[in-house]
Amino acid sequence: MPMDKEPINIMLLGHKGHGKAALSAALATMAGGEAVPKGDIPRRYAGYNGRDYALLCLGDHESALRLLLAGQEQVDAVVAVVAANERVTPQTEQQLLAAHRSGIPLVGVYISKLDLDEDGEGADMIERRLRYFFDESYIPRNTPVLRGSVLADDDGYDESIGQLWQLLAAVPAPPAEEDQPFLMMVDTVTTSGPLAMQGLVLQGQAYTGDTLEALMPARIPHTFIVSGLQIDGCEEELVCSGMRATLLPDRGTHFDYIPGQMLATPKSLTLQRRVAAYIFLEQESQGIVEQGKLQLCLALNLVLGMPFAADIVQYKALGSGALCIEAELLLPVSQPLRYGSRFVVWQDGRPAGFGVCFDFAD
Repeated sequence: MPMDKEPINIMLLGHKGHGKAALSAALATMAGGEAVPKGDIPRRYAGYNGRDYALLCLGDHESALRLLLAGQEQVDAVVAVVAANERVTPQTEQQLLAAHRSGIPLVGVYISKLDLDEDGEGADMIERRLRYFFDESYIPRNTPVLRGSVLADDDGYDESIGQLWQLLAAVPAPPAEEDQPFLMMVDTVTTSGPLAMQGLVLQGQAYTGDTLEALMPARIPHTFIVSGLQIDGCEEELVCSGMRATLLPDRGTHFDYIPGQMLATPKSLTLQRRVAAYIFLEQESQGIVEQGKLQLCLALNLVLGMPFAADIVQYKALGSGALCIEAELLLPVSQPLRYGSRFVVWQDGRPAGFGVCFDFAD
């Protein structure tokens, strides 16, 4: 059954038919959990060693990439699943890269269906290929690789299921909302009388007296002290994630407002113009890469900033099928970014793909 508190979300990724659903069922059954439908994402809830987990399992490759890159669901860690009688496919590598570029840790790899690999050569070849891929992609080479079968016998499940639970138990809990850096998107500025900034708090919390940083594209960020906070016109000592708040800076603060302006904990975001990005494009939108320009919107906690164009300096396609590319982008003006910042690719006024910033080219 669903847990009373927010569970740790573990995503099982890999090629269709390699055993993700069976492994998810085995993990949940061993821990006394069960499947619970929620939205379009199949999941099973389970408790292990006093912690609550949600095991996410998508069979469709493109849906998995959307989930990883669009950030529509919090994913705390991933487990890659490869069948011992198959091989590491380009789709599995694309998903691994998408998770790594998004800053989602890889707990381990589970080579499933070991009962179909009589001499073990298939599993050996898969592990060698994975180690080589890890080196190429800067994924930790010592990532654990387990081998086993999810078929239960008279003695219960294969010991590899318990070993995987031990790895999952080491996944750190996601930071509490109040521990995240403060981030507020300003949409209204009042200058008649004391300067006041209104907007939505996207994450974290702020108190009166805190120091914040105003990020202004193409300008040097500057800091100021918060002299007052308001909710619906009432004075408050604290504002936090999800609130629409009014912030009063100390006297003498200069603020050049532009759409999508951000206030943040100092040094938590950086103004950047050249970024490296991992991008997934929908099938019908793949031709826009050839135009050498993308229309992007920053996606911060599913709140989109203002659209802006980005020139593709260079790119390389990854694998086959659904188009995944790694590209170096040149933005027209500096944008507030950090590693793992997500954005939506637009075409003709609609979403055409998703991406994540994984490096700064400057």
